[in-house]
Amino acid sequence: MLIKLENSGEYEQIKSILNTFGFVNIKTKLDMMKCIQEAIKSAPTHTSDFDNRGVFSTHYLKNRLFDNINQDIKSIAKEISEKTKSEHTTKEILGWLGWNNIKDDGICHTSDIVSIVVSEGNNLGTKIKDGVAPSYTAVSELKNSTWVILTNGTHWRLYTSKISSTTTNYFEINLGLGKEIVFEYLVAIFGAVSYQSINNKTAIDVAFEEGKTYARELEEDLASKILTADGIFLDLVKGVLDHDMKRKFRADELESAKETSLKIMYRVWFLLYAESRDLLPVKDKRYRPISLQIMRTRLDSMENNLDDETCWASLLNLFDGIRNGSVKNNLPQYSGDLFKTSLLIDGIVIKNKFIIPALRGLFEKDGEPMDYASLGVRHLGNIYETLMEFVVRQTDKDIMLLEASDGVHEVSK
Repeated sequence: MLIKLENSGEYEQIKSILNTFGFVNIKTKLDMMKCIQEAIKSAPTHTSDFDNRGVFSTHYLKNRLFDNINQDIKSIAKEISEKTKSEHTTKEILGWLGWNNIKDDGICHTSDIVSIVVSEGNNLGTKIKDGVAPSYTAVSELKNSTWVILTNGTHWRLYTSKISSTTTNYFEINLGLGKEIVFEYLVAIFGAVSYQSINNKTAIDVAFEEGKTYARELEEDLASKILTADGIFLDLVKGVLDHDMKRKFRADELESAKETSLKIMYRVWFLLYAESRDLLPVKDKRYRPISLQIMRTRLDSMENNLDDETCWASLLNLFDGIRNGSVKNNLPQYSGDLFKTSLLIDGIVIKNKFIIPALRGLFEKDGEPMDYASLGVRHLGNIYETLMEFVVRQTDKDIMLLEASDGVHEVSK
């Protein structure tokens, strides 16, 4: 996998994440899911404009944030951008953002809402001289404030006590990119106005809560499509079985199809997360043609030939590239058990009529790409744990997904 790294600390973090993805000593499907969840939890969300590591909803940041800030973001951002082209100090930038009486370096506890840590180091995660890393100082300050801004004037990072992983999860921008949109995020996320309480709410708190709301909406949408008697998980099961109404399937065949479908869904989830967080080179012209992002745009055309296996063949090609590496597609070899060759997956064919509706349900919400970067690990965990309580059975009419917690009965449609 190709991952944008700025320092050795990030290299060590990503190496640790990928080691987790190796699924060492995994014995059960639940262990596998937990392993995936922990890896996802640690993975950064890189975009060309910001680095959002589990603090906000990326969808909200890109589509709704600026509408909820009560100031002229663009004009203020443009003014600050022009000023930074001349010699300036970090303290001056803070002043332009509305923060007054800030020291040139050190900690400024402005209120219970926010503190500001100014660093003189080039790297926010590296120790300064004989002291501690600025990031450590910032995280320690969370005991005094809900939000902590850490900056050296170029890199701007935001931590919060509202999440459990306060050390590894943060939002960061780099003014060194020189992009106007980055300065707009500077004003919106790090400006003093966003931390002013109005009716016991601040704009930054609203941004955080809106992200949680959006994630819950995604989970509910995904669960409703998966956990129904005729939902997209059943499409996968039918595809694995090459379902035919005239054929009677044994109970062990149905159970095996369920297990295989779960693993296919794991693989797709993994790739959707990796692409949403730029852990796969989705912007690289060599990888992009085989990416899930491009596959999504081709579903309609492939749906014209429902009995073909073109969609499944494309998916298997991507699985193979992840597993074995591909010079052509700029993919190093991946050694995790999730993509290890399995005849139950890699040795079968699934027709378009089964795989396309399943993938569309996993890819989209209301016809738009689903923002997997906004989903927390517990959201997919909730769906997975619920799905474990279901069984697949064949009735006189069709194959059904049934809930088995209180005795087998049909799930409501």
